[in-house]
Amino acid sequence: MSTFQSTYSKEWQRAQRKVYKLQLTEVSDFDKIDEDEDLSEAFYIIASYFEGIGVLVKENLIDIRLVSELISGVILRWWAKFGPGVIKCREAWGFPRYCVEIEYLAERVTEYGREHPELGILRRL
Repeated sequence: MSTFQSTYSKEWQRAQRKVYKLQLTEVSDFDKIDEDEDLSEAFYIIASYFEGIGVLVKENLIDIRLVSELISGVILRWWAKFGPGVIKCREAWGFPRYCVEIEYLAERVTEYGREHPELGILRRL
């Protein structure tokens, strides 16, 4: 459970509020993140955490069931909001691995949600 406790911290909650106010749809929007130290820090607190969880799931070090039941909403919300822009950045920056583990994680959570509709994971999508 300690893996998920950070999502309940004040730091995480502050970062999440800042990040979800952002409108990042174009590469230029993502480029601007680094111009504001607070926004950059908030964005990468969330993105780095999700990237790490994605690696743990991919390497079978954590069960997708746990991830899906505990934090599926924030994962799917992040990817729905920022995923299209991330994909544009990968090509523009020549960095095909940019946030690739978040995409993987969102796909796995979506898949788990389809397999377990009783959990209502995909209800809002």
